[in-house]
Amino acid sequence: MRKIIPSLFIMLLAFTVTSEAQQRRTRVNTNVEAKEMVQKRQMMTKQRMQKKDRFQESLTEQQKEQIKEITLSSRKETISLQNQLAEKHARIRTLSTGDDYDEQALNKVIDEAAELRAEITKVQLATKHSIRETLMDDQKVLFDSRMQQAGKRKKMMKARSARRNK
Repeated sequence: MRKIIPSLFIMLLAFTVTSEAQQRRTRVNTNVEAKEMVQKRQMMTKQRMQKKDRFQESLTEQQKEQIKEITLSSRKETISLQNQLAEKHARIRTLSTGDDYDEQALNKVIDEAAELRAEITKVQLATKHSIRETLMDDQKVLFDSRMQQAGKRKKMMKARSARRNK
């Protein structure tokens, strides 16, 4: 009995030391992976900025001014529509959470919100078309590539947001 207790104690001590070492290795691996992820993101950001710079560098001063005017007028228009859309979403929340549920009024507000969203999309596409009209063929290729990348980033951000909200 006296020999068993010290043996059990030594085995318990060895088990504890081994598991602690494994946990440290796991933490180190996690830190290395996190650093690699950060470096990868930084590299991707740098590549995006270089692509953006290539597009910006290819523009003449006149094109830059035209694009600036087009985007400014587009933003003025879309800000108003987005504010109206936000009001509709607030109204939808109010109608759907109140004690008096009026399906007809709720459906009407939903339809109005859909019309506003469609109008915003139309303005955005018209803006994109106007910008493309000011560009030469090689610039259009860079511009289209940039727009595709922006769409992919937007989808990724939505997917991340959806995962976080689960």
